[in-house]
Amino acid sequence: MPPLFGSLNHAYRGASSDFMGPDPSFISTSANNGEREHFISSITTNVTSFFREKHHFDLLTEKILADSNDVKRSLNIWSAGCSSGQEPYSIAMCLLQALPDLAARTQILATDIDVAILRKAEVGIYTRKELMALPPAFLGRSFFSSIRNAQSDEMQLQHKIRNMVKFQNLNLNSSWAMPVQFDIIFCRNVAIYFSQTTQERLWRRFVTALRPGGWLLIGHAERIPPELHSILRPNGMTAYQKIS
Repeated sequence: MPPLFGSLNHAYRGASSDFMGPDPSFISTSANNGEREHFISSITTNVTSFFREKHHFDLLTEKILADSNDVKRSLNIWSAGCSSGQEPYSIAMCLLQALPDLAARTQILATDIDVAILRKAEVGIYTRKELMALPPAFLGRSFFSSIRNAQSDEMQLQHKIRNMVKFQNLNLNSSWAMPVQFDIIFCRNVAIYFSQTTQERLWRRFVTALRPGGWLLIGHAERIPPELHSILRPNGMTAYQKIS
C-alpha cells in the first residue's frame, strides 16, 4: 500500500468509532475539530532536525544576518512548515550566538498545518537523540536545561530561545495574508509535496510576503522555475532573493 494511502487508512480508522467510510467532508465541520486535527496529524510528514541543510544556516550567519546587522528596525523571519520546531529554534540559536543585539529585535514566526506537532514545538523539549545533529557549541547550558536531572534523556530549550519564536497554525494552501513583510522565509521540503501549479502559486505569494531584497530558502529537491527568476533571483544553493 502506498505510504499516503496507508496514512489515510490509519487516519480514517482512528477518526471515530462510528465513522463508516472515506468521506473527508467530516473534517470540515466545527463539530469535528478534534477528528480534523487527528486526520491532519496522521497524514502530515514531520521529518526535521536541528540545522538540517546546514548550508542555509552558513548563508544565514555569514551573509544574510551580517548584512542585516546595521538595519535598525525589527527583523522578521518566517519558518513556513516548521514541524516540531527544530528549524525556527535553529534560526534563533544562530542569531543569539552570532548577533545577540540583532536577536533582541528579531521576530520569528513559525507555522504549520499540524496543530498537534505545534504543541510539541512550543514546549521545546527534545530527546538527546534529536539533539545529536546540533553543533557542540549549541549544546551548552546557555541554550538547554536538563529535564528532571542531568541523566534525563530529555532537554528543554531555555526561555530566551523559546520566547523568540511565535508558533501559529496555518495551511499554506489556504487564504492567508501576513501583517508584515519578511526579511527571510524558510520553506524547505514542503512544496515538494505540492503540484507544480500549486508550487508556483506559493512562490508568487511568498514574493508578496517578502521585503524587497528579502530571501527565500527552499528544500534541496525544490527549485524556483526559470520564469520566476525575474522576481526571485538565485543567490546560492536553493537560496533566492527578491528583486528590489
